[in-house]
Amino acid sequence: MRPSVERNDYECPKGTKIAFFQELFTAGRVPELRRAIGDSFSDYFRARAYHERPAAPLVSEQDKSVLFTGATISAIKDILVGQTYPEGSNGVFVVQECLRTNADKYLFKDDWIPYGQMYFNMVSILSRPGRRIEVIAEAVDHICRDLGVEPGRVKLRSTTELGEIPNEDIGGVQIEYDTRALDYYHWKYGIRDVIGTGMTVCIFNPTTEKWFEVGNIVTIFDQDGNELGTEFGYGYEFLLAAALGVDQPQKFSRIYELHDFKVGMDQKYLTTLEATVMMRSAGARLLPRSGGVHTVYRKHLRGISHMAKLTSRDTDAVIEDMEELLIHIGRGDIRLNDENDYLKKHEGYRAGFACIVKGVRRQLIAERVGKKPKETIKNPAQMLARYLVSRGIDPAEVSAELESLVPFGIVLPHEERKDA
Repeated sequence: MRPSVERNDYECPKGTKIAFFQELFTAGRVPELRRAIGDSFSDYFRARAYHERPAAPLVSEQDKSVLFTGATISAIKDILVGQTYPEGSNGVFVVQECLRTNADKYLFKDDWIPYGQMYFNMVSILSRPGRRIEVIAEAVDHICRDLGVEPGRVKLRSTTELGEIPNEDIGGVQIEYDTRALDYYHWKYGIRDVIGTGMTVCIFNPTTEKWFEVGNIVTIFDQDGNELGTEFGYGYEFLLAAALGVDQPQKFSRIYELHDFKVGMDQKYLTTLEATVMMRSAGARLLPRSGGVHTVYRKHLRGISHMAKLTSRDTDAVIEDMEELLIHIGRGDIRLNDENDYLKKHEGYRAGFACIVKGVRRQLIAERVGKKPKETIKNPAQMLARYLVSRGIDPAEVSAELESLVPFGIVLPHEERKDA
């Protein structure tokens, strides 16, 4: 465990920001580093006539197309649709915390380890229509001159659908056209008949010797081809990892201010726990018979419980890790009594399933040798499958028990599991 890092004031000289960021990271001052990258973006675009836009809540309120805010578009969608850019501005910018929940389908897939964060931070601008080339120039200038990333380490992966970009507008950075499938250059925004076309911003990471995709520059159109604006943005963690030559973007996460980074299932456990704590902090609850946000929260809790088992942690350790992070982010007022009860109850369900499987095995072994068992289950596969579904147990949580039934020809049918 690592101690909390005090957030001290800092001064970041212009043009040497990447070197300054490296000093902060090396000194373990990651909270200040995250604040510095957000402030650098804000200062740069505020000076270029962009107005600040308040961030959207992590539990989405204004954007009904998503449960959690997963991108900066949620905070600026009304401006995009209504074309209500602030008078006298070039557009708006936003600093946004985000939660990526599409990884929930991998919570119980033990061979899947996340590379990036589930909870992360983004910055973005939305420029008024007609400024696509100017936005590209601003993006390159911000990354190369303002932050100090060498132009030779920056690449734009673009499409020629909107025409090629004049070399003088991209500050000497590399650009490649149409090297990917067409859908690589298209974006959707959860808005009917609105689509974006653009490019991905990449930075070469000298440690991994790979190009990291850190952000995008996208021009957005309505169904009639009318331009609605151009967006540029990036995630803190991937940009910092690439720019500073750090192998894992997750090393810039809040959870790793408290824990050492270990590749593998421990990495998945802590990354998922961080996202789950942020859900709880944002308002997710263990409410009975509730769906939406609360269903996602329950599923993540069960996923953490599964990962904890694989990393030799019990429920008490899970709750302790969650409480420690809540205190670290200033939410020590949140109590996790319900979560503790819920996870222990789920542990009991798993133990109950193991007992049932033992009974089924005894029955099947007796039947094989011609003995009549004391109790008979007519359709063991159906009964076991229903038990899993009704109690919200993923088969991965009881894989050993299920594998013990395979020699008897019992393979459970796939059913959509209910939330428990």
